[in-house]
Amino acid sequence: MRKIFFIGSNKTCTSTFHETLIDAGIKSRHNPRWCAHSIAENKEFFEEWDAFSDGRGNGNLEWLDKTFNSFFVFNTRNIKDWAVSRWNHAERNKGSAAYRRR
Repeated sequence: MRKIFFIGSNKTCTSTFHETLIDAGIKSRHNPRWCAHSIAENKEFFEEWDAFSDGRGNGNLEWLDKTFNSFFVFNTRNIKDWAVSRWNHAERNKGSAAYRRR
């Protein structure tokens, strides 16, 4: 089955894409770990979902395309808007232990 990959930085609408796909009945995963699984060419990881977001595009895109006839969407935004959104995200989450570890 053809897979959809949203590639681009965080804070570029990846959560909204993910939620929209779920609302449309498409099995979507919003987590950057798909990139590492593509580099490892772990085909089993990709079998459960049809769309992936929040990956920053640093996976093995050539393998994904060859293996799943993938559709790639490059999402981006104005640098100033991205920086403000990224700052706000960090401020909202800085109390989280998991966020501090990152």
